[in-house]
Amino acid sequence: MSRNADPGGALLLISYSYSTFTFKRLVHVPYLHPFFKRRSLTALPFTSHPFPLPFPSRPPPCFYDRPRRAIMSKYWLLVGSFNPLITTLQFTPSPPSLSFVSQYKSGTSPTWLAYSSKFPTTIYATDETDTGSINSLALDLKTGGLSPLANVSTKGGAPTHLGFINNGTALGAANFGTGSAFVVNLDAAGTGQFTQNSALVSFQGFGPLPNQLSSHSHQVGRWE
Repeated sequence: MSRNADPGGALLLISYSYSTFTFKRLVHVPYLHPFFKRRSLTALPFTSHPFPLPFPSRPPPCFYDRPRRAIMSKYWLLVGSFNPLITTLQFTPSPPSLSFVSQYKSGTSPTWLAYSSKFPTTIYATDETDTGSINSLALDLKTGGLSPLANVSTKGGAPTHLGFINNGTALGAANFGTGSAFVVNLDAAGTGQFTQNSALVSFQGFGPLPNQLSSHSHQVGRWE
């Protein structure tokens, strides 16, 4: 079977903006090697290849023998940026189309969005300001619309990344501005909402450059 005939895989959105909304690239990944399943992937390089994109170039034996997953009829793509808006796009694989759906105002600077399969209708968004916070939003799976749920302070400035830890039962934020990591437990009942149980870890460090006079946390996550 040729790689272009492979119907399975996952669709990744790689997008970022420094001012107004921009959409960068859709990359179709037919297979995620177990090596990467054990590690946190925060970015994939842009590609000029038409998708489906072969990844990896040499799948393991019996890769094409495994059962195929049906292609979804549409995908909701959520895009955050340094402006207050989270944009919802709808992607349809066949025929390929990408269309604007709606925009939702989430704080001042929702630069990082996070999603967990444990809570399929909840989206988490940083508010990357000097007094940082995390917003939880309800995702309407029928319309792609967002609505507010809750907000929690990250107890630090400029939270730039969110990551799930402790098997998805807690959410961490990397406070870039103040060099700390904030962790909050999520509701054990399965709602995914913030609890009162949280912690803050501050880091010390410096480097030779002017912007390295203090520590700047970049990422939170579990590494195995």
